[in-house]
Amino acid sequence: MPIRENFKNCLSQFRTLSFLQKFAVLFLILFGVYYRPIEIQAGFGPQHIVLMALMIVLGVFIYGAPSRALWLGILYCMWQLITAFTLNDSIRWTTLFFSFGLVFTYVGFYNLVYYKKVFTIEIFIELLKFIMTLAFVFCILQQMAILAGFRQLPAINMMMTYGKKGPLACASLYQEMSSFARFMLVCYYGYVKCNEIKRGQGRYKFGELFKGEHRWVTIRFLWMMLTMASGTAMIALLAFSLYFITKKNAVYMIPLFIIIYVVLGNIENKQLERSLHTLEATVTFDQQEIIDADQSAAFRIVPVINSFSADFSKKETWFGHGVDYGRNYKLILRMRATLFDDYGVVLFFLGYVFAFTCAYKINSLGALFMILGIGGGMAGNIQYAWELAMLMTVVRYFMEQNEAKVEDTKKIAPTGFYAKNLY
Repeated sequence: MPIRENFKNCLSQFRTLSFLQKFAVLFLILFGVYYRPIEIQAGFGPQHIVLMALMIVLGVFIYGAPSRALWLGILYCMWQLITAFTLNDSIRWTTLFFSFGLVFTYVGFYNLVYYKKVFTIEIFIELLKFIMTLAFVFCILQQMAILAGFRQLPAINMMMTYGKKGPLACASLYQEMSSFARFMLVCYYGYVKCNEIKRGQGRYKFGELFKGEHRWVTIRFLWMMLTMASGTAMIALLAFSLYFITKKNAVYMIPLFIIIYVVLGNIENKQLERSLHTLEATVTFDQQEIIDADQSAAFRIVPVINSFSADFSKKETWFGHGVDYGRNYKLILRMRATLFDDYGVVLFFLGYVFAFTCAYKINSLGALFMILGIGGGMAGNIQYAWELAMLMTVVRYFMEQNEAKVEDTKKIAPTGFYAKNLY
């Protein structure tokens, strides 16, 4: 669908929504956007604070419910408080309050999805299309500005260029290229998965995503992922390609992917080469190899590697060293960080329980995205990671609805001779 018609269709549908539906839609569009002219350094501007406060008021206090997200959120925050009071002489309350804000913003959103049922599958699909189309428009505008020789153009969210990364490198409406890639991956996965559920005929084949209503959505997605010059985007595309592997085609699809991997390794593309080298280095668990392959990615990967070699006989590993321990000792910059320096393995485990109970189905591709660090998560104070988890929550909601529908069909389905003739 042409961009103008897409926007026009979304606007006409938006007008028919209820107040809560409109709020949920606007929240998902705006909460992940990083508009540089009004943002603060940490990437959390005044509009995010307002949206967070409104979501907590509406989703927790006015339309709240004793949901599993609420109880897990309380447990998560209580452990942070216990750790802070037990291990810290002085507490930086802004860090804790921000963390609590993110947790209960998620709880509020979860309640609107599961208890107020603010999304139908049609509304959510259109929303994902709108988010991706809006990102595409800003991506193209920034790339045109780069080619025209501009270094800054605040009106289109371009305050800097990434010339060393690639000739068309841009971050669109997001904080950086890696977060741009993560948002597009999760949105496109949600778009494909929800359309798959809607049509009720199993997974899409690769070619089907280039036909009919999906054609331009897929083309725009691939353009953004392949031109933004992000190593994360390359890894995201490799991860999404697993969607096309099923039990029936695994025999020939897996060898095909191995061949493609080898071929890609011989293509001269800086981002692709860096991504493949990073993947290969990660498998070796060699910290220096990972740093040599991609120093930027190393800041995210090395803490994971370090976590496997942590001393689990120490109580600090399990219960943490206290709030801001990693920050105070610059563990990330020194490549000494783990995933549980501040709050310990216990909170890390609670974060995974929280995620797999509320946002990610453990047997889904979305769960793999989270584990790989490219599909959000529910731990730490990274705002966009929590929004990605919210998007995945809606996808999970429709997956659960579909599974319940299938189970109901099985219960009422006829058996025996008549069943064989009817189905």
